[in-house]
Amino acid sequence: MTATESTGAELTVGATAANGASNTKGPGSTHVNDYFYRPGTTLRMIPPDKDEFADAWLPCRQFVFEPWFEVSDSVAATDQTRMFDDHMWQGDELADAVVVMFVRIGAERGRALFEQAVAGGIDSVVDAPAELVNFFSSVEGMPHWYDRQRGDRGLDRIQASTIPSLLITGTFAVIDTVMNGDVSAATGATGRFRHDGNRRGVETALFFTEVLTTSRPGPGSRAYAAALRVRLMHAQARRGLRIAWGPEYFAANGNPISNAALCGFFESMMLSLLIDHSLGRPCPKRDLDDAWHFLSYWSWLMGVSDEILPRTGVDALKNLDYLLARNGKPSKWRAELLDALIGVPLTGAANPVTLVVARVFAACAGVLLGEALTERMFADTYWERRLGIRGGARILRIVARPLVRIAAVRDRVPGIELIRKRRMAIGVILTAATKFLRQRLAAGNRADYVAHDGSLSGAGIAR
Repeated sequence: MTATESTGAELTVGATAANGASNTKGPGSTHVNDYFYRPGTTLRMIPPDKDEFADAWLPCRQFVFEPWFEVSDSVAATDQTRMFDDHMWQGDELADAVVVMFVRIGAERGRALFEQAVAGGIDSVVDAPAELVNFFSSVEGMPHWYDRQRGDRGLDRIQASTIPSLLITGTFAVIDTVMNGDVSAATGATGRFRHDGNRRGVETALFFTEVLTTSRPGPGSRAYAAALRVRLMHAQARRGLRIAWGPEYFAANGNPISNAALCGFFESMMLSLLIDHSLGRPCPKRDLDDAWHFLSYWSWLMGVSDEILPRTGVDALKNLDYLLARNGKPSKWRAELLDALIGVPLTGAANPVTLVVARVFAACAGVLLGEALTERMFADTYWERRLGIRGGARILRIVARPLVRIAAVRDRVPGIELIRKRRMAIGVILTAATKFLRQRLAAGNRADYVAHDGSLSGAGIAR
């Protein structure tokens, strides 16, 4: 079978509609906007239920982005935002096709072939299905635009972030899961934090630490394998969500776990540089560009389309600002997700460790979101009346500023880039965390990142 032949009744990779776009559609879909963009096609308008700006996120956007460009309640339309609006309708063409392959040949067989290709390359798979060939042929080489030297500098700069900024960045990952309308709906509906929360949390944390400690991106690394497994999980969950939620959700909101949202996921990994910058440690534009260059490879590997990948660090920030402005309202699972992510004692009062974690999280959230949105996030949770939300952010700022300013002074030392490579305190911490997380997963005697192999029919996903 060639790459352009039919791969199943539901999904045809490479076929084109009259307007030149791919006419690939999701399971049972007839929606006019359910296709994959091709250069030159008319851009789709933003999904109707996303066509509003989230005023509550303005303080966060101002804190993070105003040192770089002006931030206002709304974002004026540009070619970049129009392309992002368009890509809220689409998922991941190649990974979605692999999921259809799973349906056709069975999840067990599909998983075995996928893992063989991850470990040994697609050439190691005899008579590989076309979907698998297309997928791995697209990721086994490095993109032509990637410069390893720039990428290495970018990773070094991220690892040189201060501990307070990394804590706040990690807090944002939780905040986005809980408060972003799309993410909280998808995460809550699949129920993994409810039924398999520890493993879900460890898998997510391990993915981040693998990426941020990899010595060389590309095939053969643990980070590469983790990225492809997470990419497949997203496609599996997307199919299950579309079946469970029905065509009405797609018509109103576009694709769950959309291509645009995936791009924002990696853009947010630059937040540690931006937070340090806002607290008094200047981030030169070259450092920002290098950090995004490193992260843009992982965005590409995870299926973000070339046409929406920003080319510069500031362009990536503008994309992220736009996505935060369009964040929507959190889903009905907000409180449940926050309790699961922070941790709730099964009986009695919170133990001292859990209480410290919750207080540090609340303080980090207060710095990033402002106290008003932080209080809204904690509403109706176990922690709502057990934490002093107000004041924590002010204390964290007082503690963080001297550390950030010391780092700013250190940045002016001649030859600091070579010194960073030798010291890398954050890199050491991340490496230790990666080793610990790998051991946690191995102790469960289960394969990694396979939880959605059974979600392809929408079973177990709430509406």
